[in-house]
Amino acid sequence: MRRKLKKFFACVCAFTLLATSFSFAAEDQTIENAVSASLPQATSKTVTDSHGNKYTVSGLSSIVGKKAETHTEFKVSYYFGGKKAPVDAYTKKLTGVGRVWFYGSASDNQFTKSANKTGASGSLIATDTYDFLVKSLNSTHKFSCEGGSVSFYTEM
Repeated sequence: MRRKLKKFFACVCAFTLLATSFSFAAEDQTIENAVSASLPQATSKTVTDSHGNKYTVSGLSSIVGKKAETHTEFKVSYYFGGKKAPVDAYTKKLTGVGRVWFYGSASDNQFTKSANKTGASGSLIATDTYDFLVKSLNSTHKFSCEGGSVSFYTEM
């Protein structure tokens, strides 16, 4: 009987140690996931206008405490025919829309900003600050110029 009790006790100890190591590994993974989820999320797309010029459009969602930001920017990546001046003079429309959710609240909020830009590159930052900590942000980034347009999402 004593021998069985010793074996049982040894099994319980081994199981406890094994379960504890799995618990720590799971906790490390949770912390790693939380850190990677809190990093800004960026995406880039390429769009071609009706004249054959190409633009790289980038979008980024960012949360810092009670502040949510949606960054949208463009850069001319190819001048069709090599003519830079007329392409840089085109009006490029940028729009950033952010939809925000808060910790401890079921409600959400939305902010929007648009701007017309000229030149070889330009950017737009749509931002809003709230009374509550921001839990997540879904951003819509829009760009249009001379018949070419693109719309895409980033989230945080």
